[in-house]
Amino acid sequence: MIEIPRSSQIFIAILDMLPLVPSLCALYFGARVMADFRSGRYFTVTVTRSMSRGGLSVIALAVLKLLSLNLMIPYVFSHDPMADMPILMAETPIKFIIDPTIAGFLLAGVMIWIIGWVLTQALVLKAENESIV
Repeated sequence: MIEIPRSSQIFIAILDMLPLVPSLCALYFGARVMADFRSGRYFTVTVTRSMSRGGLSVIALAVLKLLSLNLMIPYVFSHDPMADMPILMAETPIKFIIDPTIAGFLLAGVMIWIIGWVLTQALVLKAENESIV
């Protein structure tokens, strides 16, 4: 059993809850896109902005989750004198921990953001074509 001081427990809880904010933002922007789709608005400025912002929110979620994971695990095991973590050994360089779920979130966020950017460029081209004709 690892004895972790109360202040450290609060720090760990805050680190663990950091990704909650961008995940709620991603859900909000996703709900906005779905509401626009439901009402028949597919290629509008609000849809493209919501998609881009949703993608950026998912990217922020992945980055914050990656940051919290790489800070939390060494921090928790630094309180255990019997920890046999290679991360904490002086002769071993610090390892970078990445979870496949985080990589999936990062990839999905980039793809959603790219789709939003492409749709924005399509709207710009459409407006330019309409002004020419």
